[in-house]
Amino acid sequence: MKWNLETRHQILLEITNALITKTTNQDFFSALTTALKKHFPCEP
Repeated sequence: MKWNLETRHQILLEITNALITKTTNQDFFSALTTALKKHFPCEP
């Protein structure tokens, strides 16, 4: 996959925000997977 610079920065920002704002591992990984699913679609 190729993303433009704006998309790459958005992904990094979402991951950073999840890392900083979530206080438990469960909350962090939940926020992280939600952010990544937006940019890395997968089928169940």
